[in-house]
Amino acid sequence: MLPSMKPAPCALVVDRSSMVAETVAMALEMMGYRSESATSFREARRLFQTMPALTLLIAHADVADERAGGRLLHLARAHRADLPVIVISSRSRQELPPVPDDVIFLRKPFDRSELVDAIAKARAAT
Repeated sequence: MLPSMKPAPCALVVDRSSMVAETVAMALEMMGYRSESATSFREARRLFQTMPALTLLIAHADVADERAGGRLLHLARAHRADLPVIVISSRSRQELPPVPDDVIFLRKPFDRSELVDAIAKARAAT
């Protein structure tokens, strides 16, 4: 009998820059995640709704085509309150609209070790 294999964790990465979104998604895949990336609110919302096994959301504070800032974060909290969330931005946390305390902030630019640390903090916070 084969041992039961645990499915890979699943992440959604959202950034206005496709290069950033894809680079972070590739880094996550190297860490064992299955990941998808998006560059707009519309695309992120579609992916969010089709990813029932989502275990991590990494989203830029200012998502393209998101008229009211934070709509993606509100969508995530409304449908999956315990989902670990990391908000990324080149601005400081104080310059952003308020976010829940359990949302981890990661300032750009960041490296792989900072990403790993932010993921651990986000998972511990939920």
